[in-house]
Amino acid sequence: MVEVLLVHNKFRWSKPLTYLSYAIRVVTCSRWNHVAIRIDETVIEAKGNGVHTSAYSDWLAGSDRIVLPMRAKKLDLNADEAVLATEGMHYGFMDLVERFRKIVITKWNGSDNYVLKDRTGIICSDLACILLEIPQTYMPSELEFYSGLLRGKEFVTYSA
Repeated sequence: MVEVLLVHNKFRWSKPLTYLSYAIRVVTCSRWNHVAIRIDETVIEAKGNGVHTSAYSDWLAGSDRIVLPMRAKKLDLNADEAVLATEGMHYGFMDLVERFRKIVITKWNGSDNYVLKDRTGIICSDLACILLEIPQTYMPSELEFYSGLLRGKEFVTYSA
């Protein structure tokens, strides 16, 4: 089973949102600030420390968040193969800044002449696109409307 897990980190006074999570939501005008891929009982995600995996049960207990699971319509992916495909990739903070610039220039300002610069890092939505073999998207929020995914029922996770 392959699922895209769209994430909305919940605010808590003892564990406030990161500036990055907040900035992603504001710039993309979306509630989703992160995406992870679940393959059977393994979760693969790109975070500040690079691409890594965790057990689904550990991922569920990791933080307070709202999750929208979306199933891939036509895909059979092996977790080991997926990890090998993304091995050694680092998080692309400058890639994220570049996506923010593109969104502001094209969607907010209405200009269509912005050329996205190639960077060497990877952000969470890049990882999802690589693993799911779908056209490149710019931010996690765009995966919510991708026609190759079936929408599941939202649920809430709680950290210990």
